Amino acid sequence: MRKYQSISLTQRGQGSPKKFGDRIIAPPDGMHWIWSQENIDKAMAEGIITFTENDFPRYKKYFDEWDGTISFDKKPCRIKVRNIAGDETTISV
Repeated sequence: MRKYQSISLTQRGQGSPKKFGDRIIAPPDGMHWIWSQENIDKAMAEGIITFTENDFPRYKKYFDEWDGTISFDKKPCRIKVRNIAGDETTISV
């Protein structure tokens, strides 16, 4: 079984509910989802969103895929991540 860290998909600032598979889930009061609906749909299709015991979505970051190298562009917010093979992926948030 692959090990991963589950990472929050919310941050401060009020936001609207988003669809996670067949569920529409509102972020907690005063929070918003950090990913667009398009990115949520893609992550759901890839199986990289997990749900807590309370059915709250979180991002699965697999330990064997990432070396921890992250850089941030300014606008729009994009995260560039390089895996251990050296391949770079950009995730828009």
